[in-house]
Amino acid sequence: MIYTMIVGANNAGKSNLLAALRAFYEEIKWSSEDTPKLGKSSDESWVELAFVLNDAEWAGLAEKYKEDVADQHLTVRRYFGSKEKDRVKSTCQVFRASRDIAA
Repeated sequence: MIYTMIVGANNAGKSNLLAALRAFYEEIKWSSEDTPKLGKSSDESWVELAFVLNDAEWAGLAEKYKEDVADQHLTVRRYFGSKEKDRVKSTCQVFRASRDIAA
């Protein structure tokens, strides 16, 4: 079994990382109070995850996620706030992030 440790100084963002993962995978109630207030660059709120897939994972991935990807790297986003209402729903909506989206 492979384990990953998250270590760092206090206030380094360890809890924020775990909160982002929970927000991505779980159905957590989200409100406008949860959106960034300072330094935000857009009206969108999202969590983006990047995966490096092995050959078996890549083979099992739906073709629509493989478009324009040659290196077996998959980047996906879950939106919590967006002007495009079809991106934000009460059920999990995950989108493949295109290469031109800055992380």
